[in-house]
Amino acid sequence: MDNSEFVARALRDYLRPLVGEAEVTHIDSDINAGEPDAGIFTGISIAQHFGIALPPIFREKIVELGKLPLNWDVMLLEDFDALPAFWQQAS
Repeated sequence: MDNSEFVARALRDYLRPLVGEAEVTHIDSDINAGEPDAGIFTGISIAQHFGIALPPIFREKIVELGKLPLNWDVMLLEDFDALPAFWQQAS
């Protein structure tokens, strides 16, 4: 499993309880088609659609992926930055 697939699967697992199985099947489809970068893009689009804040670790891992085809790295970070701010809950 490469880093893109790892991030896509982690994003899918994070979103599943928040949006339901029907939504995350789109990420699964991208992963199963061998396009984990598209899965990350889909996951961030789902988060945007539902107004879900994502933990900063996702942004860090996207940056670590480096240059992606079709300037997707730039688009992903712009879309990520447009998400609501993530606030850590106190335990």
